[in-house]
Amino acid sequence: MTSKTILFVSDSLGTPIHARGIFNFSYGIVQILSDLGFKVHLLVEPPAAVVNSRMSGERAGLSSVEASALLTDIFRHFQGERFRFDWFYQDPAFQRLCDGFKDLAEIELTIADSKRVACQQKIPVDGEVISEYINSSQTEHLALFDGMLVSEAVYSESFRRAIHKLRPNIVDASGYDFVFVDTPHAIDFVNVDSSKIVFVVHDLIPLFEVTMGYDWREMFVNKLSATAREGRNGIFVSETTRSYFKKFYGSLRLNTSTIVFPPIRKEVVENAIAIGRKPTSNYIREIESNKEAEFAQYVHEQSGNTAEGKRLLFGRGNATASANGKWNGSLPYFCSVLSDEPRKNIKVLVEASKKLIGRANIVVMGQIDGNVHMGGRPELYPNLHFTGYVSDVQKFDLLSACEAFIFPSFSEGFGIPIIEAALFGAPIICSDIPVFREVTNGLASFFNPSSADELVERVNISLRAPSARDDGQQLRQFAIHQFVQDSLKGRLAEVFQQVG
Repeated sequence: MTSKTILFVSDSLGTPIHARGIFNFSYGIVQILSDLGFKVHLLVEPPAAVVNSRMSGERAGLSSVEASALLTDIFRHFQGERFRFDWFYQDPAFQRLCDGFKDLAEIELTIADSKRVACQQKIPVDGEVISEYINSSQTEHLALFDGMLVSEAVYSESFRRAIHKLRPNIVDASGYDFVFVDTPHAIDFVNVDSSKIVFVVHDLIPLFEVTMGYDWREMFVNKLSATAREGRNGIFVSETTRSYFKKFYGSLRLNTSTIVFPPIRKEVVENAIAIGRKPTSNYIREIESNKEAEFAQYVHEQSGNTAEGKRLLFGRGNATASANGKWNGSLPYFCSVLSDEPRKNIKVLVEASKKLIGRANIVVMGQIDGNVHMGGRPELYPNLHFTGYVSDVQKFDLLSACEAFIFPSFSEGFGIPIIEAALFGAPIICSDIPVFREVTNGLASFFNPSSADELVERVNISLRAPSARDDGQQLRQFAIHQFVQDSLKGRLAEVFQQVG
């Protein structure tokens, strides 16, 4: 369709962050852009250790050998620790300027930005380097791109400047036909027309979510203000999100405003079609030994307390734990995919699980310290299991055989896990919030997210009526029609036709 090139701006893809929902959204968008014929380059923050040795503003570009070495460093970096940034500048004198003399601080930042822009490097995504690292789940997404624009501390600076209410970080976008910003960033782009910049707003949750801290709210507002500007093109992941944006930013004149639902990754759709519904899960069989190990670890931690240790070992003083203290893999299970954010509402699942002991199991996927949510008393929750990180294979296995998928969030911009589960034909039990009514087309079982009793009742209805598993087929067909990449390709193509 086109040979135009897009600079793709995403800290989820351009730094080592792999556990956020935004990662899957951006992954799917890049797949569509590639299918549409665009060349896509990723804005990448390189590891600090190689900035001085590999990057220099003294020449226009790197040699092929130097570019290959830098790409190798980036792949290795992405396989290491997760992305971290310092909230404050390491130079205490400059931090004092940021705190009390922002005008002076921004003069210094202007000088720093000019040096950083001069050191930006465009490098191709080399096939030989990819072949060595592509089998890693932490780097396979890098193979989607035709090239990279490597810029020192570009995302770290975005966070810091938003936190301190400083002007946005600068990126030179010369040579690119479009810039695609996958979520608000405190980054400004030079040498590209504003009408060629497309940005995505997933939600405005920090503006009204009471569980979020003031600093995070301020940071979000500053990032959004830097991204959503006059003359740019806005993409919103749901009508619910766009309505909130109009409420708070109604006077802002955008070049275009479009709803593009989050595209589900091709790998998810292909596996959902191939696997569909299964009677049992392979992963469930492994949980009994995992639960026993989890309990043994807790006993070991309590071994210094003789009375507590004996109580745990012999089951005395806790009739519930004694009678129901083991995982029963023969029970039907309900699963969820969550993170530790308070708005994700893990608490209601924990409360509901105690009311479902002996009747149903609950499996929570995600990088979560389950012991914290169980109050350090895992023996009280024999039917509740936190998986920690799971591979796609394990996730697909669990989704394909669960009795239903539970999503208890207080607030969301969309809810990709709901659609992924629906594609496997799982019935959905979710919070009764507007965006979930929208994305499920009303084809879900809704409950008040503040009521564990309501959730238990929805679970009991599912248990009393096994035929409810078939109800998931209506939502599955709706999801296939609305949210797979083939369904969204035309809409995304229209966005670039309008701006291009």
